[in-house]
This record gives sequence, C-alpha cells and structure tokens, in this order.
Amino acid sequence: MALSLQTYLNGITAWIIVIIGFTYYVVFLVKYFQRKKPLLPYVSLAALCLGTFYLGPGITFLKLVFTGTNLDPTLYFMISYTLNPVGTLIVVYLGFSIFQPKYKNQASYFYLILLAVYWVFMFVWPENAFETIAGEEMLDTNLAGVIRIITAFNILTVLLVVSTGFIRLAIKMKKKGAPKGDVTQLFMIGFGWLLFVIGAITDAIIPASLFYFIIAGRIVMAIGYFMIFEGFMPPKQEKISKKQEDESE
Repeated sequence: MALSLQTYLNGITAWIIVIIGFTYYVVFLVKYFQRKKPLLPYVSLAALCLGTFYLGPGITFLKLVFTGTNLDPTLYFMISYTLNPVGTLIVVYLGFSIFQPKYKNQASYFYLILLAVYWVFMFVWPENAFETIAGEEMLDTNLAGVIRIITAFNILTVLLVVSTGFIRLAIKMKKKGAPKGDVTQLFMIGFGWLLFVIGAITDAIIPASLFYFIIAGRIVMAIGYFMIFEGFMPPKQEKISKKQEDESE
C-alpha cells in the first residue's frame, strides 16, 4: 500500500522514540547486573515505560504498511497508555530518592493510588477513556475523562517537581563545589525532563493540520530521552579507578 509522507514520518518518529526507550531499558538492566546499584532497575523500568508511549502508533504504522489496515482503536489505546502512570510513579520515586529522600515513600504512595484509579477507568470503562481520531490513513487517539486529567497532572508533576527538582539540586551541588561531571549529569536529567514535557504537550495539543510541528515535538522528546538517560548513566570513574588499582599491583 502506498502511504503518504506524513504517515511515514508519523510511524518512523514513533519507532525512533520506542527504540530509544527500549534500548536504554536493556542498557540499564545490564548495568544493574554489572554494578548492583539499587536505583538502576528503576531507571531501566522508566525507560521501558517511556518507550511504550509511542508503541501504539508504531505498531499501527507497521500494520498499515503490511496489511493496509490500522490497529483496533482500543488495542492502540491500551498498548500506548497502560504503562503511562507506572512511568510517572517510577520517575517520581527516582526523583525523590535523589533530591528529597525523606518524602519518597509518601510521594510514591500517592502516585500508586493515582495509578490504581487510572487503571480502573482504563480497563473497566475504556470506551470513556479515549476518543478515536480517524486520519487520512493512520488512526490516532485522544485521552478523555479521568484518564486525561490524571495524565495532565502527571505531566505537570514531571515539570514542576521532577525537572525543577533536579535542576535545583544541580545548582546546589555546583555551589558546594561538587565534581563537574556530577553537576552536569543532574542538569542533563533536569533539562531532559523539561524537553520531554515540551514534546509531550506539543504532540497532544498541536492540531493534525500542523503535523510538522508535531514531528518537531517528537524530535525534542527524543533529545530529552537521551539527556535523561545519559544523565542517569553510572560514571566511568569506577572502571578507571579499578584499572589504576590493578596496574599499581
């Protein structure tokens, strides 16, 4: 089936974000087994959840290419958004573990309750949780009702709590004379989440007629993903120190 350039750009950019997320999921899982750092599994799961945000459009694009038909809208919705609140829960836990550890349990319980409410509305009343947008070729969905409210709140949390929290911590650490590499990583995480929010909002509110702005938003989101997970990447200093110790022996 001959598809339009818009459809190809839609599907390809979706798969770029999926691949970035899934790649970091594997990378951080491997690093956990190598180093046994307690937060690495959470970073890995966060990458997996972020990768699934565009799995629905990615799969429906492939289905269009090979069969000429879209996914069932409900399946599209479930694939794309089931792990959405799980990702927020993990991100909040990671953030509070680093810049507000004494409040991490309270924050996690609150977002765990939101996750439960989200899933109740998603799986019990899916027909009220999203709206189907039938494009010229490739379908899309808009969130609706309680699901939309919780998702908007989660995005706002990432912006006002997580992003600003990492940026404030980076500024604080810089004033205290912390190693430049540590400060840079904190800034990368903070600004990476900021770019993620900008990309998510752009994709959500820009009308389909301004499609190329949506693509630009996805590129911004992909850059944000790289910054976030490179910021969380364990430093290589441990390997260097170990090598130096071996050489001294």
